[in-house]
Amino acid sequence: MRKIAAVFPILLLLLAVAFGQTANFSGGAIPFHFISSATTNSLQVKTGAGTLYSVVAAGNTTSPYFLKLYDVAVAPTCGTTVPFHTIEIPGTATVTTGNLSVVPVFPVGLLLSNGLGICITANINDTDTTATPASAVVINLGFK
Repeated sequence: MRKIAAVFPILLLLLAVAFGQTANFSGGAIPFHFISSATTNSLQVKTGAGTLYSVVAAGNTTSPYFLKLYDVAVAPTCGTTVPFHTIEIPGTATVTTGNLSVVPVFPVGLLLSNGLGICITANINDTDTTATPASAVVINLGFK
C-alpha cells in the first residue's frame, strides 16, 4: 500500500504535464504590467491571435476609471474603436471595504483574433476620450 501511495503524486504530476496543466517555458500566461500615464493610455499589448486569461486592476484616486479591452491588430483609437469588454476600476470615493482592486479571471480565456489593445479612460461610454491622471491606475494582465 505504501508503494502505491508513494507513486500516486508522481502519477498526478505526469498526468498534469501530459495534459498541459503546468506553467512552464512553453505554457502559462505571459504577464503584462502597466501604470497609467496622463493620457487615454492607448496601447497594443499583444499582436496576433491569442487568449486573455486574467486582469488585475487597481486605482488610487477618488475617481473611478475604466479599462477598455480591444481585439485589434494595432493600438486602438480611444473613443473611436469599440471595445469588446469594459471593466470599472473603482475609486476610493466609491469603495467602502478598502479593496480597490478588480480581478476578473477568465478560466478558459477570452479568445482574441487580431491582438489585444487597451485604453484607460475616465468615463464608461465607448466614445470617451477623457485622460486619466498619471499613476492613477495599475493594470496587470495575463495573456498568451
